[in-house]
Amino acid sequence: MIQGRPEAASAVGRFPITTGELLTDVNESATFAPIDDDVQHAQVASESVERLYRDQGGRVWSAVFAYAADRGVADDAVAEAFAQLLRRGDDVRDATTWIWTAAFRLAAGELKRRSTLSPNVPERAYEPEFADTRVLDAIRALPERQRAAVLLRYYADRPITEVAMALGLRASTARVHLHRARNRLKELLGEEVSWD
Repeated sequence: MIQGRPEAASAVGRFPITTGELLTDVNESATFAPIDDDVQHAQVASESVERLYRDQGGRVWSAVFAYAADRGVADDAVAEAFAQLLRRGDDVRDATTWIWTAAFRLAAGELKRRSTLSPNVPERAYEPEFADTRVLDAIRALPERQRAAVLLRYYADRPITEVAMALGLRASTARVHLHRARNRLKELLGEEVSWD
C-alpha cells in the first residue's frame, strides 16, 4: 500500500504507468521542500574550494612537482588533496594549510609506493614557475624530507609549524632538516643563498 491508497499499490506492479496516474501521484504527494540548507552550504563550500584552487593550485602543483620530480604524482596529489577538501568541508579549519599538507603527504605516499615497485625515472622538463633550473636541480638533489621542508618553507612560505605538521615531524626536527638543506644547497650552488 502506497501512501495509504490501495489503488496506488495495484499501479506499482504494472507497467506502463500512464501520465495521468503519475501526475495524480505527484500532485497528491507531500509538498516539495525548498533547497536544503546542506545543499546551499555545499555550494558555498565548493565555491570557496574553487577560489582556493585558483589562488593556490598552481603553486601547490609546482612545489609538489619540484618535490616529486614527476608530473603524474603532482597531478594526482594535488587533485586528490582538493577532492578530499571538498568531501571534508567544514571539518577542515584552515583549508590552505590543509591543502599544502595533504598534497605533500599524498605525493610522499605515492613516491614511497612506487619505490617498492620499480625504479623511478624522473621526468625532466623546464617549468616556468622555476626560472633558474640550477636551483631546481639542487633542490631535487636533496634528501626527500629536506627537499619537502625547503619547498614548503621557502617556496610555499609556510611557517615552520605547518612544515613540521606536513612532514609528520616535531618543529625542532623540521628546523634541523631546513638547516641541513640550506647548508647542502650552499655547497651545491657554490654561492651565498639568501633565505629571507
